[in-house]
Order: sequence, then structure tokens, then C-alpha cells
Amino acid sequence: GELKARGDGAVSSDGQVMGTSVHGLFDRADTCEALLARCGLEARGVAVDYQAHRQRELDRLADCLEAHLDMSAIDQLLQL
Repeated sequence: GELKARGDGAVSSDGQVMGTSVHGLFDRADTCEALLARCGLEARGVAVDYQAHRQRELDRLADCLEAHLDMSAIDQLLQL
């Protein structure tokens, strides 16, 4: 069938074929649940809050960098 463009992807006119970029597709639990439901499946287990997990990991990385790098030297370089 004919494809209809929708933002970052496309869906066939009969709704049976979907296409999108893969990056970030499974980041949101509600999106994953909707895709599973569309296939007649249910989510199992506890949904992971990807955004919260990502933020915790970025904070952990920032703490590590701050502990092991000369941040005042980096600040001076950024002032250039």
C-alpha cells in the first residue's frame, strides 16, 4: 500500500507496516507497551523509567569526571 509520512517515520495505509529510525524508539515504556499491544502481547515485569536511569548515569559520569579531572583548567580552556 501507499505510505503516509508521520513525523519521524511512516505507516502503511492499512496500518500493518511501520517504519522509523531505531534511535530512541524503545526509550519510553508507553511506546513499548503500545507496540506490544499492537502485536497482541502484554508487557511483563516492571517498566524501567529510561529517562530517570539515563539521568542517574549521566550524573554518575559527571561526578567521576569532576573527581578525576582538573575542572578549573577545563573551565579556563572553555573561557578562550
